[in-house]
Amino acid sequence: MEYSLQMVFLCETGEKSSITISEVKPGLTNENVIALMDTIISSNIFETSKGALISKYSAQVVQREVTKWVLNSKKALEFEPMPFCIYKIDILFLSLIKFTLNI
Repeated sequence: MEYSLQMVFLCETGEKSSITISEVKPGLTNENVIALMDTIISSNIFETSKGALISKYSAQVVQREVTKWVLNSKKALEFEPMPFCIYKIDILFLSLIKFTLNI
């Protein structure tokens, strides 16, 4: 199973903006997500055309089961899927989040 955390924030303009983090642990708690979203808001590290992220709107963990088929051994070695994030999050920040919240 693959798990991703989808977070939606309200911006200064009143519009919504979302951030998705792929490959999170399946056992995230409500407290973990609230702490992460509060950290993202207070650190103000994301620039959006809608203004700064000012409050939490919603969050959900999405569970996805993927079955990969090996059709050609050469292609199987060449293909490496990339995790999807709506915003690019720098590696240092992700490491800090993983270390702080153990996700």
